[in-house]
Amino acid sequence: MATKKASSNHEYRERIKEDPERLAAYQEAERNNAMNRRIESAKKFDETLGKSDSFLKAWMWQIIISGLLLVAIIDSPVGFDLEYGYFVMLRFAVCAVFAFWAWSAHAKGKVGWRNAFVLITLLYNPFLPVKLGDRDLWVLVNLVTLGFVVASGLVFTAYKDRGKI
Repeated sequence: MATKKASSNHEYRERIKEDPERLAAYQEAERNNAMNRRIESAKKFDETLGKSDSFLKAWMWQIIISGLLLVAIIDSPVGFDLEYGYFVMLRFAVCAVFAFWAWSAHAKGKVGWRNAFVLITLLYNPFLPVKLGDRDLWVLVNLVTLGFVVASGLVFTAYKDRGKI
C-alpha cells in the first residue's frame, strides 16, 4: 500500500510539473505541511520535556548551590586546598541566588523567608565581604546555609505542589 501511495504521489508530481501554477501551489502546500509537522513535533517535545524535568526545574538552583557549598565544606577535611577564587565565586553565586529568592519571597508575601534570604545574601555579599576569620567557622556557616537551602527547597516545593505558591 505504501508503494502504491508513493507511486501515485510521484505520478501527481510529474503531472503538475507541466503546470507552473499548480506546481507552485503544490510546493507551498508541501512547505506548509512540513512546517506544521515541525511545529507539532516541537509542541510534543515541549510537553514531554515539561513533564520529565519538572523535578529539575523545581530544584535546579538548590542543586547548584548545594553542590557548590558541599565542595566548600568538603574542602577542609579532605584537603582539596581550593584557591581563594573558588570562595569568591561561591560568594557571588550564593549572593545572587539568595537575593533572587529574597525578592521572590517578598513578592509572595513570605516576610520570614525574605528576611532569612536577605540575611544570607548579606553574609555572602562579595562586594562588602564579611570576615569571619577562621576557616572552620566558614565551614559551619556553609553547613547551616546548605541546610537552609534544602529546607527552603522542601518548603517551597511542597507549597508549589499544593498550589499555595
